[in-house]
Amino acid sequence: MARRNTPFRQKPIFRIPDGVVSLNLNKDIHEDVIRRHGQLVRWMKGQACPCATETSGSPLEGCDECENGTILLFPENLRVFNESAEHAGFIGRTRFGRAKSIERIEIVRRNDLTRFDFVKFFNDRSFRYEGARQPRSDELLSIDYTYDPTQAFKDCGKTYKGNGLIELPTLLCPVADGGSVPADIRKIDFVCNADTGQPFTVKAHTRNEVYIDITSSEPEVDDTLIVEGEFQQPFTLVIQSAKQARRPNKEYIIDSGDAEVTYPDHLHIGHGDLLTPLMARQTISQVITRTSEFTDKANVLEMVNLISVIDRDGNKFEPGKDVVRFGRNEIRWLTSGPAVGKKYSAMFSYIPTYRVFIDKPSSRKGENTRFPNKATLKLFDRLGPQNEVIGIGLPALP
Repeated sequence: MARRNTPFRQKPIFRIPDGVVSLNLNKDIHEDVIRRHGQLVRWMKGQACPCATETSGSPLEGCDECENGTILLFPENLRVFNESAEHAGFIGRTRFGRAKSIERIEIVRRNDLTRFDFVKFFNDRSFRYEGARQPRSDELLSIDYTYDPTQAFKDCGKTYKGNGLIELPTLLCPVADGGSVPADIRKIDFVCNADTGQPFTVKAHTRNEVYIDITSSEPEVDDTLIVEGEFQQPFTLVIQSAKQARRPNKEYIIDSGDAEVTYPDHLHIGHGDLLTPLMARQTISQVITRTSEFTDKANVLEMVNLISVIDRDGNKFEPGKDVVRFGRNEIRWLTSGPAVGKKYSAMFSYIPTYRVFIDKPSSRKGENTRFPNKATLKLFDRLGPQNEVIGIGLPALP
């Protein structure tokens, strides 16, 4: 009997049984948990730098345009879908940021759809809308909008700390449990002395700090300076340490990631992006080779405080007098210091930075609702061998 190879013309359809009850999950509850239990994190989009070589793919050493082969970009114009906004009367309030534009405002109650027209924005995150009827307090106001986490600022105060450093206390974000973390300056438009009107050239900026050129003239400590520019607020995300899993019948451990992040769907955090939990602090000691007459770069992205510096011969250099932290991760020499090409040991505190790894896309959308996503993180900082400086002694340098 001949075998009939009849092609399969119709795909099987798997239907959900009628007895299954819809869970009716609420994404706002998930996002509220992230806001309550998350930490303030700097999120920067990561883009591959063209300096990478064609043969190995490794970035060029000393490239000024990237960090370890990654060009860092601030995210902007974030789109939020189907958010349940707070409202009272015809006044609404967004959850994540001050909206630049609102595309949809409506209330869905059973089969009744009521749409509203946007009128104007107020300060902070409030906006006014109008419609045929006023929403009741127990109704959910659903909105789609676009917002930019960037904000303009103008600081006028006694902010000069010496050695070209300006600290802006107005750019500190309070933490729910107490304390504060600095926001991130995106750009500086103008710096001048409030009393004399003398402008200053900006050489670098990081977090809430601005470094000015003091070659020709320098303001006095605690002089009143006017600083104008833009900054970006940190995002609230949940970052947790990842557990290492042992492969069955194997002696070694597979490390799938150093941490995991949970974030709202509208952020669109992608593969290669960098996340820096601003409330985290770690202290390490690194061996650094003097590469320049003025500045050297540490193998971390976010140095916070320089603690001590000792060279091979046991000579100590005082932070703030002989050497200072400059920018995100540079060490600037105010005195001669070690000769170029010599090694020295620097102890400093830093904020760990993680790179996002998304092996495969995961769909976390159910019942036309976008739920928070999760991604794996790997430590981005190139820490290398760590050498502790104990007492006044100097560890053996390679």
